[in-house]
Amino acid sequence: MSTVTESDFTQRPAEALRIAKTDGEVRIECTDGTALTLSVTRPSSETTKPGRSPLDVGYVKGLHLTVEEIVSAIREGRERDYLTADERAAADATKEQTPE
Repeated sequence: MSTVTESDFTQRPAEALRIAKTDGEVRIECTDGTALTLSVTRPSSETTKPGRSPLDVGYVKGLHLTVEEIVSAIREGRERDYLTADERAAADATKEQTPE
């Protein structure tokens, strides 16, 4: 997090705002020893467009994944979350023994 002095903030507030917009927040150290944090918040209209769920997410261009690959990755992640280390080792051993 970037830091500016109270004097710098008083003389050049636009600079502190630019830093906050770029970095997400800026710390202002006051002469009395206190510190203030100026942070950016986005209006909900910017984060959620009308008629869209906040759970709707974009996609990453250039990955070229099939639906089957995505579903497989999700299932694999779910399996790992619920297996103990011993169960995971047994599952991995089973996969190694199974001919493809």
